[in-house]
Amino acid sequence: MKPVASVRPALSKEDVLGILSERYCLQGVLEVKELPSYEDRNYYVKTEKEQPNEFVLKIMNSSDSTRIHVDGEIEFQKVLNLKGFCCPEHMQDVNGNYKSYIQLGDSRHMVRLLTYLPGTVLGGIIRSPDVLVAIGKYVADVHNATKDFRHPCLRDNPEYIWSLENVPKLHMYLDYISDDGGKDLVREAIKLFEKNVIPNMNLFEHGTIHGDINEGNLIVLANSVTKQGIQINRETMGLIDFNESNISCLIFDLTCAVTYMMIENKGVLEDFVDAGGYVIGGYLKNRPISELEISLLPYCVLGRYAQTLSISTYTQTLDPKNQHIFTTSHSGWEQLEILIKKGADEILRRWREIASSTT
Repeated sequence: MKPVASVRPALSKEDVLGILSERYCLQGVLEVKELPSYEDRNYYVKTEKEQPNEFVLKIMNSSDSTRIHVDGEIEFQKVLNLKGFCCPEHMQDVNGNYKSYIQLGDSRHMVRLLTYLPGTVLGGIIRSPDVLVAIGKYVADVHNATKDFRHPCLRDNPEYIWSLENVPKLHMYLDYISDDGGKDLVREAIKLFEKNVIPNMNLFEHGTIHGDINEGNLIVLANSVTKQGIQINRETMGLIDFNESNISCLIFDLTCAVTYMMIENKGVLEDFVDAGGYVIGGYLKNRPISELEISLLPYCVLGRYAQTLSISTYTQTLDPKNQHIFTTSHSGWEQLEILIKKGADEILRRWREIASSTT
């Protein structure tokens, strides 16, 4: 089995302006700026008259454009907005549709327009222990608010490689990792995930998950900054990019939050592993997790490290100029090696110690 070669769309500014005018009747465009994206093309758009007047135009990669999950994604965001969370809203085009398609060369790409959430991505914020705890609480609040939400389209692609349950399929990416040491790390992470997580997934609590809670998909809104510092809750934090949302194990959302808060620790904490403990502690303040799920969380995190590092290595071969792909690789490989050497018992002991001390 080989990885699916996904085509990232290539557009000029004139192409973008044409889509905005012809499909959404947006006139008086003041600014168009490309935003960082892993495999898609996202454009910030500001107009002169519309209310709202800030948008994000999303042109999806060819592979994801074939998925039907977007209908479920739209409803997921609607539910969260109704519950008081801040998520982008999809805009209808001139035909009353939330999505359409364009042909670019030999590839077909989905087009969507969403409202823009003004603020700062979490990646640009110093993540103190208090902020990490608040992130954990936020993830728990999302799960609490959507515990009864299910949409059939969010079951559309069980083979989707970014779904954490598909960690065993990462073997297909090993040939793209040039370093033998890196290959061994990914193999070990896959083996531990297969041995410990896969046999127990049916015992985990299931629900609708975001699927990619990371420092780039959490937006610190302008109203989060107070005299007491940054306040993170459903009114002050924005959640974007629901492309990986699906019905799966709720613990996998916490896995992503823990993984990316450790990778992007930026030296705030002496030991990057501690970041995970604060996130877990925050989550447990607002939502319980079974003892089985907590005990297997280190193996889930190893799986996400292997996933993000191996897929990003492959994606770099397709789009070597896209610097956004390199975000996790700078420190991720070294951290994965440290985590495997520490072992799950030591990681879990430290996480429990920190989680129990959070307030």
